[in-house]
Amino acid sequence: MFELTFLGTGASTPSAERGLPALMVSCGGRRVLVDCGEGTQRQSCAPVWDSGGLERVLLTHRHLDHVLGLAGLIATLGLLRTGGPLGIHGGRETLSFVERYLRALWPERSAPLAIGLVAPVRGADALVIEATFLEADAAMAADYGHLTAAQAGRFAAEAGVGMLYLTHLSGRYDSDAVAAEARRYFPNVRIARDFDKLRVPERGRAERPSAAS
Repeated sequence: MFELTFLGTGASTPSAERGLPALMVSCGGRRVLVDCGEGTQRQSCAPVWDSGGLERVLLTHRHLDHVLGLAGLIATLGLLRTGGPLGIHGGRETLSFVERYLRALWPERSAPLAIGLVAPVRGADALVIEATFLEADAAMAADYGHLTAAQAGRFAAEAGVGMLYLTHLSGRYDSDAVAAEARRYFPNVRIARDFDKLRVPERGRAERPSAAS
């Protein structure tokens, strides 16, 4: 069983309700952070966040709202942690960008990083994916390199996942409309909100997210 904690579910700019993208995946005391938008450390003030056991960061892509929180996080972990290096995973272009970004900050020494590539997985218990635009704005989504809710739903159906959680949500749309569009292609859809926490015990039986108290 693993647990998902949504630390930031917004798109491009933060709002009072949604921080920039960040998702903590926990399993057996080990943690992987998926994306690290600016302000992710601020979310650590919430009781649902614990950096203990954090071994890896997986970056979905190189947009600034997904990577700018890395430097602050690494600096803080460097002060607090006693374990091994922090692994950073992503696509080739993303990792190239991150290496240049971090080297500009630490020119005389290497940041505590281990670089690797991550391949996509089919048949997952749960899929967490962006739904920044609605299909009516598909051209704009393509211009900005983002997905529509319809594309997210089709991808979930094609990948044969159990549950679909939508994040990276824009304030220009109503959340119910985003979920409804995705459900046209895949039935098991939930909208993620900051500090939602859920457990995924087995395929197709992921719990409903509940806001942390």
